[in-house]
Amino acid sequence: MLVVVNSSSSTPVFLTSASHERPGLEFRFQQLCKVKISDKWPEQTTGRGQLLTCSSKYGLTFVGGPSGFTVLKTADISHRDGQHPKDKSTVVITDCPVWMNVSTAQPPISLTLSSDDQILLLVMISNDNLVAFFYTINSFSQQGSAAVVRTSYQIDNQGLRLLDSAWNPALPHLLALCLSDGSLALLSVTDKVVVMARLPPSTQATCLCWSPKGKQLVVGKLDGTFSQYDQTLTEKREDHTPTVWSPKGLK
Repeated sequence: MLVVVNSSSSTPVFLTSASHERPGLEFRFQQLCKVKISDKWPEQTTGRGQLLTCSSKYGLTFVGGPSGFTVLKTADISHRDGQHPKDKSTVVITDCPVWMNVSTAQPPISLTLSSDDQILLLVMISNDNLVAFFYTINSFSQQGSAAVVRTSYQIDNQGLRLLDSAWNPALPHLLALCLSDGSLALLSVTDKVVVMARLPPSTQATCLCWSPKGKQLVVGKLDGTFSQYDQTLTEKREDHTPTVWSPKGLK
């Protein structure tokens, strides 16, 4: 089956073997119900972070909160949404069943899943230390069981913050981290964490993303340029600043 995007309406059109066109309206994004997980945070979070991630393999949704994170069954969220077909854009669900609550010493600032849905990365700041905890996902599959931390790792102890993280889509144990001083780190996460490669603060990295096959890591930099690195953080290509970029940001 071939998917074609209609440039005038941005609506996918499917061309089947019988050459009949069929608009792919079911692929349009639509807001579902809002689900309240916890009360407001004790203080406003201003840094970068990701506090929502989903496991398709286990059908679980992980949501960070002020005292840890909550695990919901994705099917329960969909069921609650189905109960409000007419007012889903305005209603707030307050009684969605909680599969599990996991308490942490400090509020998480990042929650991400490895590409094979086997490891949950939780990053927090504790006593000015940037610390990562790696949970085994299948420990959440049984309700009432204890969450299992496979291993942990102190990313930094000099007051740095996490700007971005990315799991390799082809090698699920590889994790790239971008820190607030512009440095990069490539970690191998199994039963322990091994630093595979580093790049210094002079790299001026601000964000990163793996290619779909996981062979190249694209890193955006403070001056608006971006570079491609291989799996050993060896630079393979540098692209100049886009013409829409100025020292103050986008024109």
